[in-house]
Amino acid sequence: MSTTTEPDMKKVIDLLRKLKALADNGIDGEKETAEDMLARLMAKHNVTWFDLSMKEKREITLRWKSDLELRIVSQIVCHVATYPECNFSKHPKQNKMYVYGPVDEMMLIEAMYDFYKAEWYKQLDVFYQAFVQKQGVFANSTWPDFGVKKPDLSREEIFRLQQMSEGIPKAVFHKQLREG
Repeated sequence: MSTTTEPDMKKVIDLLRKLKALADNGIDGEKETAEDMLARLMAKHNVTWFDLSMKEKREITLRWKSDLELRIVSQIVCHVATYPECNFSKHPKQNKMYVYGPVDEMMLIEAMYDFYKAEWYKQLDVFYQAFVQKQGVFANSTWPDFGVKKPDLSREEIFRLQQMSEGIPKAVFHKQLREG
C-alpha cells in the first residue's frame, strides 16, 4: 500500500498519464517499456484506470439575488455538469451554491451564468416594454421624471416589441370602486 501524500500523488498521477500517452502512442520498445512502467507504478501507488481518467477538479461559488437567477444558475449547472462528477449544495439563506467538478466544466458554468444572467436582464427589459404596450399602461407624452429613463427605441426594436406583445395575453382590469 502506498503512503504517498496528496501533493505527491498529483505528481504521480501526472506521470502515469504521460506514461499512458506514451504506451498508447509510442513505437516499438518505448511503447512496451511505458506499458511495463505504467503497470508497475499503478500497482505501487494503488492507482486505478478510473483514477487516471479523472480530471482535475475545483469548487466554485455561485450567488443569486432572486428566484429567477437561482432558476437560471440551476439550469446551467444541470446542463453543463456531468454526473456523478459534479456535486452541489445550496444555501438558500445565503443565496449561494457550491458546485464541485472538473475545472473545465466549472469555468464553463461560471462564464455561462455571467453571460445568461446579463442577457436575462436585457431581455427582461424588452419583455417589460412589450408587456406595457400590450396592456396599454404606457406613459403619455407628459412623461414625469420618476428617475426612470424613458426608452429610446429604434424602428427595429419597436417592431420586435410589437411582435412580442402579440404573444402576451391582454389582461382586463375591472375597476372595483363604488360611488357613494
